[in-house]
Amino acid sequence: VIETIDTGGLEIVRAKTDTPPSGLSKTHYRAATQIDGFDLSLALFSPPESEAQGARGTEMLRNLIKASQDASIATDVAANTSDTKKGFRTTFSGLFE
Repeated sequence: VIETIDTGGLEIVRAKTDTPPSGLSKTHYRAATQIDGFDLSLALFSPPESEAQGARGTEMLRNLIKASQDASIATDVAANTSDTKKGFRTTFSGLFE
């Protein structure tokens, strides 16, 4: 662990590995949270010269977690207000169309 960054309740860890995926930096970001009782763990690897190596990387992780939380809420609402129940996968995939 190189540093721990608190981004308003979500801790993101900047870490270093000896065996990154091919072509990607050894330095990367990791975050973990719970959504509806399920553990969600994310790792963000990027090329060494990428903007994701700086503040953009922590922003990307925060946005992905927020989108996941919002999708979970949308699923709960859809399940409670409609006969057509959307699963998490369907709701989540709609964020990337």
